[in-house]
Amino acid sequence: MPDVKGLIYADRVHPYMELGYRAVTIKELLDNPLLYFQSPVCIEGNATQIVLAAGKTDLKVDDGTGTIDVLYRKELDDLKIDEGVIIEGEFQRNTIYAFTVTPEHPEPTPSPSPSPSLSPTPAPTPAAPTTPSTTFTPVPMEEEGLPFIYLIVIIIAIAAVGVFGAIKLRKWLMFRRYG
Repeated sequence: MPDVKGLIYADRVHPYMELGYRAVTIKELLDNPLLYFQSPVCIEGNATQIVLAAGKTDLKVDDGTGTIDVLYRKELDDLKIDEGVIIEGEFQRNTIYAFTVTPEHPEPTPSPSPSPSLSPTPAPTPAAPTTPSTTFTPVPMEEEGLPFIYLIVIIIAIAAVGVFGAIKLRKWLMFRRYG
């Protein structure tokens, strides 16, 4: 390929990866689990069971062709039973480990408004003068905590001091005991 510069490393390349997640049905997943094992998939269906736990949500999703378990590592408070969802995640055995769960909130249907009745129109009142308001630009928040590498260095230093202290304590106890 003359236009490609550099090397591309991948442990598995699929022709559909350019398009994102592969849209499949639950029946197709369960009938061919080896074909889709650890593959990114997208399913659309209704949530038939929702179990909220600390920091995760377990779902059962039914798309009309079957039911599958979905594990999502965030809490979904706004999801309701029989509400449509779009699941994107990795399929393993008989479970989808979801990266995103998007609820399909139905658009509210507008209720018919009553026909306008004849009534006198009020006279317009002058609008109150507007006062200029000051707008504040948000200050970017600094990251809290130490970078990961600093935490590793601190942990190693504390472990080294602990080992050195234990050796010195052992020597002191040995001299004390055996003179």
